[in-house]
Amino acid sequence: MLLEGGIRHNLIMGFNSYAFIFFFLPLIWMLYRLAAKNNGSAVLFLIGASLIFYAWHDPYLIVLLAFSLFINYAVAIKISSASANSGNASNRFFITGLIVNIALLSLFRLNAPSSYQTAFASSIYAGYPLALSFLAFQQIVFLSEIKNGNEERPSFLNYCLYMTFFPQLLAGPIVKPGYFFKQLLKDDFINVNWHYIPAGVTLFSLGLFKKTALADPVARFADSAFNAAQAGAMLTAAEAWSGALSFSFQIYFDLSGYADMALGIALLFGVQLPWNFDSPYKAESLIEFWRRWHMTLAQFAKDYIYAPLGGGKKGPMRQTFCLLAVMILTGLWHGAGITFLAWGALHGLFLSINHLWRRFKPGLASRSQPVWKTWTKRAATFLVLTALWAVFRADSLATAASIWKSMAGLQNEVARGFNNVKIGEDRLWFLALVIWLAPNSREWMSRIFSDERFDSEKTAIQETRWASKFKWSPNEYWAAFSALLFIISVLQLPSGRAFIYFQF
Repeated sequence: MLLEGGIRHNLIMGFNSYAFIFFFLPLIWMLYRLAAKNNGSAVLFLIGASLIFYAWHDPYLIVLLAFSLFINYAVAIKISSASANSGNASNRFFITGLIVNIALLSLFRLNAPSSYQTAFASSIYAGYPLALSFLAFQQIVFLSEIKNGNEERPSFLNYCLYMTFFPQLLAGPIVKPGYFFKQLLKDDFINVNWHYIPAGVTLFSLGLFKKTALADPVARFADSAFNAAQAGAMLTAAEAWSGALSFSFQIYFDLSGYADMALGIALLFGVQLPWNFDSPYKAESLIEFWRRWHMTLAQFAKDYIYAPLGGGKKGPMRQTFCLLAVMILTGLWHGAGITFLAWGALHGLFLSINHLWRRFKPGLASRSQPVWKTWTKRAATFLVLTALWAVFRADSLATAASIWKSMAGLQNEVARGFNNVKIGEDRLWFLALVIWLAPNSREWMSRIFSDERFDSEKTAIQETRWASKFKWSPNEYWAAFSALLFIISVLQLPSGRAFIYFQF
């Protein structure tokens, strides 16, 4: 795995690479401040920078990106023209665009490797286009907004920046066009906002720390357990739990770190991206978890798959079908392997049970409850998630079943210490305390990011007193804290890994 990490860093300019941190980002930011004399020049410069960033992986993929941009913009022109005359024609053009994007995504997705461990490294050599999934999803959102009349067709350059803006290009967030284009009209986009710059640096440093100092180091404990189980070893309960919990924490801080870094980089260029990660392990149910985990992707699945299929408006049977369909597709989107299919189907099953239970117990999600109930729900949800992450991480159903049996203490003739599995007990306790007791990034950065979106989405969590005391401010204390996080993170870069969601 360390070898794979080295390969990834050599071939991909990720946010956690030396090339990006010490060359690309500072150079692009300085040149941007010199070149951004007006909206047009700023947009044009950032398109060029984003194309360079994308081409760093494989210059030939720019052809695929250009094809997607031209085809979808041409479809948008047709939709706009047809909307004034015929709704049916508008729908036909939208369906055409939908088919093109899904076909393009499926063409590469169906040929992608199915194993979690090998998918990313293999995709490099197979020419699997980075960012294709999120690019396709954002294209669908764009065409849908045009068709529904929620957004006027933008200029081609504004559209290109909306699709290729490099902080969000590789793994989201998925942004609605109206939200993004409003950012381009603000003074902050052209002129330096002296609150955005230090806030962006703080978020970037915090995200880099989560990735390099929290997610990557704990990954070796997950690898140790899952690799042993894959080789046929029967793990002890402690070894299995160590591996499953390690991966749960790894993927949590990996995605959380990316989300923070993406928002921080965008702020440096005067753009606020939507918040995409909101303490999902503090969720009290699987329903709530999916409202907090990769929030814009979950919203996309809800708006463009779940709702069109009927959602929860046509009775529990239809809702169960819709949930299973959405989660199975979500699993297959992560990879064509049987483990991803099983992971998605199990999530769909448990979500269906969760919704059915709420139908019979409507007060279940009430916030007015004793503290012990809150923590009991959180613990139960987290245990289910950890068991399901084990399926996601395993290379086969046999490996997942072996891990589950060991977690339940059902493996026989296990020799303690025989498997040479590394157990990071102290590290796991530390990460658990950080997740459940520390404020999240949104709480810290609430002076920059308004909570209005979270109130409207009903996903906001109550701000702790501790968080309200230590809100981010552009002062010397936060500057020192950010610098400390950055230095610690940079020291961890040589053993770093690519972000997990870059492979999907």
